[in-house]
Amino acid sequence: MCLFRNGPSQLPHNNVLIGITIAIYLIVNTALSRNARSLAQMLFQPETYVQMSFMSEFGTSLFALIVFAVLVYTLLRLFNRQERAYKTLFALIGTSLVFAALMLIGSAISSSSPLIWAFTFLALGIWSLLVSGYILGQALNLSTFIGVLFTIFIGVLQTIVMALVALIFGMPGGVAVPAPASLTT
Repeated sequence: MCLFRNGPSQLPHNNVLIGITIAIYLIVNTALSRNARSLAQMLFQPETYVQMSFMSEFGTSLFALIVFAVLVYTLLRLFNRQERAYKTLFALIGTSLVFAALMLIGSAISSSSPLIWAFTFLALGIWSLLVSGYILGQALNLSTFIGVLFTIFIGVLQTIVMALVALIFGMPGGVAVPAPASLTT
């Protein structure tokens, strides 16, 4: 699917395989989140960086995955394609795992240069967006372009939900917001 050759309908219905995929995805995504936070610290706001524990990052990754799954299922249900939810989510999570692993490898290779890591992250992010759009387009019987738009829309909604939860429960979010100068002095 990462090469736009197969759609989610070719995936097997295997609960063990999707369970393993989700578990590995959560671990890799947690590691990637920690690397992304470190990059943000180096590039943008080192004075306001908040280090989260691995378990906090893991919980955040798990919650983000749940929110993502609910949003994808809701979209499929709106198009009366909810029977495709299992394979669509399996495809989206599996390909996200591939891209997260590639991003981790890219961060290890280019760890001495945050700028190279950022460009690697950007290139893989665009490719991942196109693949996710392709998968959603296939699942909804729509074009890849419309699938990409829905992928962006889901990402925006997921970010809003995650930010609201972080705000309500006082959890450190993924975006460091600088404190006003009057509060830091």
